[in-house]
Amino acid sequence: MVYLMIYVVLSYIAQLNHQQSPIGKKVNNCWINCVPLNICCFVWKLIRMGLPTNDELFKRNVIVRVDEMLCIFCNNHVEIIDHLFASCDFVVSICK
Repeated sequence: MVYLMIYVVLSYIAQLNHQQSPIGKKVNNCWINCVPLNICCFVWKLIRMGLPTNDELFKRNVIVRVDEMLCIFCNNHVEIIDHLFASCDFVVSICK
């Protein structure tokens, strides 16, 4: 597990350091300088669908019962990234 975390962080850093264009370099530098590292890592995992949602935990056999896959906030839908950050009624009401 530790090896996996090191690999994930190293691949994240490598991806940030890979510069395709001068504009991309400026955007990456701004992103790195303006946002705390823990937020950068969170957004990176979010974009790569790497957050441990109940759906992902079920796929990895961490959660074995289907009834445990429901959203922790609304308990009405399967907890996937799209639901958790975009369509969960509870989360949407907090973000207003």
